[in-house]
Amino acid sequence: MIQTPSLSPDGKTVAFSALGELYLLDVSKDGTKPEKIARAGTGVFQPSWSHDGRMITYISWTSSGGQIWQMRANGRSKPEQVTKVSGYYSEPHFTPDGSEIVAIRGSNYQFNIGDPYSQRNLIALNAKTGAARTILPGSSFFGVHFGNAKDRVNLYEEGSLFSVRLDGTDRKDHLVVKGEGLYNTNEPVPARDMRL
Repeated sequence: MIQTPSLSPDGKTVAFSALGELYLLDVSKDGTKPEKIARAGTGVFQPSWSHDGRMITYISWTSSGGQIWQMRANGRSKPEQVTKVSGYYSEPHFTPDGSEIVAIRGSNYQFNIGDPYSQRNLIALNAKTGAARTILPGSSFFGVHFGNAKDRVNLYEEGSLFSVRLDGTDRKDHLVVKGEGLYNTNEPVPARDMRL
């Protein structure tokens, strides 16, 4: 099963995870087959590209915790662990200038007991040193992605697509989408996800 496909900035290659391993697929030619990025290891997920297309970042998960990694997009370099502390990380993305990796971090314990309302923070990791800083505390946002504004990160929370500056200030709500309710719900329900 293919999970979290991510298109390279030049539109020629898709990085994705399948059965806990990372793959690259050249979509610029017909009939190509996925190539496994063996050096990335196993138990790895959610790859995404740097804006210049030279690096990918991804997460690893085990029962004892997870980490964020980066490596050359061609798969020929040794992966570098970026995080210094084990945690439940998800949705890593390079900032437009490539200096940081933005991701969601929660506790392994809360994730393993299945608490959907556990505290999760939006963090930024220095891509060279791994130093972490909190951008935004919270619990229900997801959908980390960047748009045209180089100093803002976009997120989705409870039916609202919003953005904040990389220092966590200046929240702007961009769009709210609701639709027909499900089953016995008479009220409109929010969309499950939105991206710019």
